[in-house]
Amino acid sequence: MSSSPKILGGVCPDEGCQAKVMFPSYEASVECNRCGQRFQATSIKNVAEVKDQAVALRTVLRSLISSSNPGLKKGPEMVM
Repeated sequence: MSSSPKILGGVCPDEGCQAKVMFPSYEASVECNRCGQRFQATSIKNVAEVKDQAVALRTVLRSLISSSNPGLKKGPEMVM
């Protein structure tokens, strides 16, 4: 049985974003896929180990898909 790194989940510290973020325990900094900012892992709010790896994978994939489709974002540049 191999030992894989723990997957941690938390909340983006940006008050306007508050997206769920997932990251490996060994990462020193974390990029939020919603707002695009990079934060120190220690600044992520409500960090907890994700026990269900399938949930972690779905969350990461959902974040990547939504961040790669600019039509889903509703930033100031998209509002007329």
